[in-house]
Amino acid sequence: MSSRLAAFAVFTGALAVSILTGCWNDERKGSHLGAEDSNPASQYEKAQRFSDTRSANYDLREAFKWMLKASEGGHASAQLSLAGMYERGEGIEKNDAEASRWLLRSAMNGNTIAQRYIGPKYYFGVGLPKDYVEAYAWFNIAAANSGVSGERQFRDDLERELTPIQVLRGQQRSAQLSREIQERGTAR
Repeated sequence: MSSRLAAFAVFTGALAVSILTGCWNDERKGSHLGAEDSNPASQYEKAQRFSDTRSANYDLREAFKWMLKASEGGHASAQLSLAGMYERGEGIEKNDAEASRWLLRSAMNGNTIAQRYIGPKYYFGVGLPKDYVEAYAWFNIAAANSGVSGERQFRDDLERELTPIQVLRGQQRSAQLSREIQERGTAR
């Protein structure tokens, strides 16, 4: 059984037990099975429930708490969501540096959406130092991974602003980052 399928089976079983025992409506006390442990996927699911505006348990501070736990556990989608929470000031004070830090962690963990958004952070210096070579490297990764023509356009437009040496450094940095992302993915 694959680890994803096993995790789904555990989550489904925990969900059924929670509903049957009446724990499902008592989420604020952390009684939902699986979320209190160190399982980032369970923590991410709990964070999503607290951030759902349609939920009776809507609470951005609780959502932030669980999103942070899942992010610290290496959950790339949680890291992307946490970056958004910091960027918008949802459940926590707005903080561009923290938003960019979590966005970068998500991108390094292989999240292609985060990879698309980290380049502009470097280009404009939002929460990260302004660095056109690093921006080019991330635009290049996004162009390779996203399949969106706009990403190639961003990279090509920036390339026209850079010197040939900067473009070469950006390509080298892109290759280095791609190797690091690949290594992280195989280490899991």
